[in-house]
This record gives sequence, C-alpha cells and structure tokens, in this order.
Amino acid sequence: MELPKKLYRYRPLAGEGIAKREIDALEASGIFAARFNQVNDPMEAFFDFDRDVDRSVDQALETEFSAEIYGVAKPIIEGFALISFSSRRDDLPMWAYYASGFTGMCLEYDIEALGVGDDDLAKLFPVDYADEPHPALSAAALHAGDPKDLLFPRLLRKPKAWAHEAEWRAIYGAQGLLRHPPEALTRIILGPRIDPAHRDAILGLFTRRPAEVVQALITGWRLELATIQPPTPLTDCVRLGAGRVEGPEESPSEWAEAANFLSEPVDRLAEECQRLAK
Repeated sequence: MELPKKLYRYRPLAGEGIAKREIDALEASGIFAARFNQVNDPMEAFFDFDRDVDRSVDQALETEFSAEIYGVAKPIIEGFALISFSSRRDDLPMWAYYASGFTGMCLEYDIEALGVGDDDLAKLFPVDYADEPHPALSAAALHAGDPKDLLFPRLLRKPKAWAHEAEWRAIYGAQGLLRHPPEALTRIILGPRIDPAHRDAILGLFTRRPAEVVQALITGWRLELATIQPPTPLTDCVRLGAGRVEGPEESPSEWAEAANFLSEPVDRLAEECQRLAK
C-alpha cells in the first residue's frame, strides 16, 4: 500500500488536564508515542502464546526453555509504543470518540517532513483489518525467527469493525514525546464544538507558525472547513527552542561518541551547531 502524503491525528481537548497536555505538545512540536496497553481498544496488539508447544519443547529439552525466552521477550513486548494516524480527516465516528465529541481537533501532518520511517524501529505501517487474530506464538518460534517479524504483524492487526479508521501506525521501542520539525504540522482542524478558550489558545500559539488553523463546521451530515488563520511562511516564523546546543562540556559522553565518527574536530561541529541554533 502506498504511503499517503498527508496523515491525520484526532486529539481530545475535553477537560483542562487533557487540553493542557495536548496544547503543550502542539507548542513543543511533539507527538506522544503511547504503549500498546494504553490504547482504547482492549483487543489491540492481541497475541497469544502456544503453551502446548512450549510444554512439549520444555519436556523434550528437559529445561525451562520457554520461561527463559519469555523472560527476555516480555519486557521488549511490553515496551513497544505506537503513534496512530489516519488517512481520513472527515471520519465522523473518530471525531466523536477520539476528538472528545467534536470538541477536540484533527492534526494534519506532512509525512515526508515529519520524518517518520527514517529509523528502523519507527517505520509507518498500514493496519491490517481482519476477522481473526494471528495464530498463537511459541517460545520456539520466537527463538528461531526474528522477533520483530513475528511480533509486528500482531501489533498491526485489528478487528474489521475498526476498518473505517484507515489507520497507519509508527512503532517505537519505548514510549515518550517525540519532537518533529514545526513545518511537519501543516493544518490544525478545530472541532465544531471546540471550547472558545481552547480555540483562542491555539490561534495565539500559532500566530507565527507554519500551520494553517481551520474551523470545522457542521453542514447537514457533513463537515465543512473554513480557514480562520493562514500559515506563516517559514522565513517569517518564530524560532522555536532554546537557541543553543549543549556543548562537549555539558554532554561529554554524547560528544565523545560523535567524535568517533567525525573526520573534523568535534569542537568545530559544536561551534557550527551553536551558530545555527541562534
């Protein structure tokens, strides 16, 4: 399946705690990768282990082979995190349950600018919607094969009831806030029932940012979009960040690692980084 040029994330703004979290992430140009056990569908990332096969292998080898394999695999599996996107911006059920009953927002991302997929553990995959989960895994299969090849298909499968979401996923090795270039966020679509205070906060935050702010309006059974704040050209945008880079004195281990790969003195790189950050 061809990767879309634009993908979307529906975000809630219900409650001041959630609204602050989401608006702070917008301000930081960040997307939070959540662990699979934190997502809304209890059938997410479902996979089971074939205990019958495991018992047969343990008896044949006269060891606790399966327990050893699961002891290694379990923290890796539990550490997997994801960022979910949709190829649709106008899915009414997603506006209802992901964007807090049309009071939230839908964020549009330019996938090339976002850079998701550059890292080997952060590639974008389309979700596979099916009638049944994948077959059970055994410890022997995990030991013999590539765990990623065995686990990823299971992390990407959902029941067909969710097919309307047209979901794409980026899978990461750990949860956390991931920063992106400001220009990767191209449009903020405000829900038709958004709290005016949240709307005003987002408009103020993006006065000199490269994202267009759009208001969704209910017209019959459709959502119509109206621009309420155009994007600012990159050359006129406010500079984000601290305006400085930690040097070798502040982060010696990181710079020492970089020095091993450079043909030029690391001090020259540090000086150039500081110059570009200003």
